[in-house]
Amino acid sequence: MARRPAKRNMLVRCCHQVGEILRLLMYIPCVIVVALLVWSYYGYVVVLLGRTIDNTFVRGAYGVVFHFLYILLTWSYLRAVFTRVKPIPSEYHLNHTEVGQLENEEPCPTGYAKQLPLRTHDGSGHVRWCSKCNIIKPDRCKHCSVCRACVMKFDHHCPWVGNCVGHHSKFLVRFPSNHFNTRRLLLLSSTTATRGFNLHGSH
Repeated sequence: MARRPAKRNMLVRCCHQVGEILRLLMYIPCVIVVALLVWSYYGYVVVLLGRTIDNTFVRGAYGVVFHFLYILLTWSYLRAVFTRVKPIPSEYHLNHTEVGQLENEEPCPTGYAKQLPLRTHDGSGHVRWCSKCNIIKPDRCKHCSVCRACVMKFDHHCPWVGNCVGHHSKFLVRFPSNHFNTRRLLLLSSTTATRGFNLHGSH
């Protein structure tokens, strides 16, 4: 009889280790993005500016603007990755008694229906709550199984930043705009380099 709990504990540990390995594998898209950022830096600075554009002034001007945009791009991406989900305010947290009431589908705990600004409810008219985080869910709040937390104004979990898109995602909004500006500079620089190459070729 004593062996069964030991086997059960070993199975639980194995499942936990497999889960942690899977969580690490989910950061592979982030590694791909970082690799693309490094490759783009090499391609622009070393190949395009260093070997293609001959004009020193043009090369220096493009280099300064590129490094400024590249720093903004990298900074916004890293902040989008490492900015953690904001915790749910403490007034939404449930104690043990309130959790038991909600599990038994009893009326909303005393005071919560009046004190919390809740507009959405489940299909039966009860408050929406998370049994994993033990909180009453604010409006537009959902539990992310990847981040293992409830997220305010949850939209989706983005694998390319390894983070949720929600109330805390202001840096995720800045990343595409910085990426667009960097691409515009890359297009302008490539046009300049192509013109210079054609002029040399005509001579």
